[in-house]
Amino acid sequence: MRDIERVTYRVLDRDDPMFKGRGVRLYSGSSFDSLTLTQAIGVPDDVILCNGCNKNLYDSEELLGLYVNGHLHDTYCLQCLTRWWPDAVAE
Repeated sequence: MRDIERVTYRVLDRDDPMFKGRGVRLYSGSSFDSLTLTQAIGVPDDVILCNGCNKNLYDSEELLGLYVNGHLHDTYCLQCLTRWWPDAVAE
């Protein structure tokens, strides 16, 4: 497992293309090599959940992206970000 070198956060734009046309894919199988897609579920563009409390951040002023080693890890509200990632630095 890689070491965490840098944890940062920044405000995200809810109209960013990364939030458009998303989906969740569910797989089943007895091993990683035998996984088969069992269901695909579309995620509405106006649903952006906080990874801490599941609050919909779409209309929130605090849509924060948490970045680990420069890569977007997840989205959080300010309260959950400061609770779970207190050492994260604003970009």
